[in-house]
Amino acid sequence: MENPRAEIQDVVRSITEPQDAETVLANIDKYFTEDAYILHPAVNQPEFARGRDNLKALYYVFRKFSFENKIIFHAVMFSEDLTQCTLELTEIVRAGMYPLIGPSQSVRFLVRVDFRREADGKYRICRQHDNFISDIGMSGIRLFPGAAFLSNVIKASGALCGIVFGRYFGHHLITQPKKDAGQDTHDSSKPQGP
Repeated sequence: MENPRAEIQDVVRSITEPQDAETVLANIDKYFTEDAYILHPAVNQPEFARGRDNLKALYYVFRKFSFENKIIFHAVMFSEDLTQCTLELTEIVRAGMYPLIGPSQSVRFLVRVDFRREADGKYRICRQHDNFISDIGMSGIRLFPGAAFLSNVIKASGALCGIVFGRYFGHHLITQPKKDAGQDTHDSSKPQGP
């Protein structure tokens, strides 16, 4: 990439959306460094097996066992020196061995990619780290009917307990006394005008 800010969304789509494995692997050759690796919720490429060829092997399997992949971007953020990028995205995918069996799933990810500027002046990805969003309601993962609602109830209950304990034990730091509108609020240590 000559300009990661302008190109990263197209790069992500180029390694995710094409159904043809050969196209995906050619794009990995184009956009990843020779020593690139991936950390993913399903696979972590171990140190002794890192490198672009092994990364391509993993992407080949991903491609053969998923269909109709689409990416929707929610946010894209870069470090000032363009060596790091974080993407919040939803991947819509039909997973399995047969393209027409099973429903599409929407899964939300936070993806962190590290770039290296290579000898030809282009930025390439040296590390890809995909994370599921841990909030069940936001993640899009359907564990069972009502899972998102149950998760939200549990988290709301935890927040309410935290608020009650925090207000009880920290009330003297949280609730400040209000000053009356007619009360003199000047600082006597500062000089006053004539």
